[in-house]
Amino acid sequence: MLKRVNRWILGLCTAIAATALMMMVAVAFIDSIGRQLSRPLPGASELVIFALLIFFYASLPLVVSGDAWIRVGLFSDLYKPRLTRIERWFTGLAEVAALGGFAWMMYDQANRLDRFGTLSVYFEIPMAPWIYAVFVLALVAVWFAILGLGQVLADRETRAHPHALPDEEPVPSSGPSSGPSSGPSKEKP
Repeated sequence: MLKRVNRWILGLCTAIAATALMMMVAVAFIDSIGRQLSRPLPGASELVIFALLIFFYASLPLVVSGDAWIRVGLFSDLYKPRLTRIERWFTGLAEVAALGGFAWMMYDQANRLDRFGTLSVYFEIPMAPWIYAVFVLALVAVWFAILGLGQVLADRETRAHPHALPDEEPVPSSGPSSGPSSGPSKEKP
């Protein structure tokens, strides 16, 4: 049941992010054509700002759930299994804490914008609902970070985080060639 709900949430985040991205593309396209005709799209920059805001925060749960963070692991291949496990626990806790703090900051900012009645510059619409939506999306990211931390804490394996680029496998040589070489072989065994 929980997996089904999580899949549904991720599907919704994917749809929201894709819609926001397509909106940015459409606004940029229409505005650029309009500028050539001396008729730019009114409020285009504000539309792109709102779409980018929603795209970024709707994508955040997807990155967290897929454990697709960019990590720098200079010495992670040299860790002993116990140190690898400690590093995974520490980074999992750091991810949950950072995302939780980030969500709280968005909630606090939305409250301030709501309290002061802050409006957007061009369309003069209230800013608070947009930031409350960001807060909800940040909470979804926190949820998936907590699930990821639970997997790390329950996992007794000592594998490190996967590298962005896998190590290349050596290509076995087929013996000496009789003619001039045209470079390394690109064929997989």
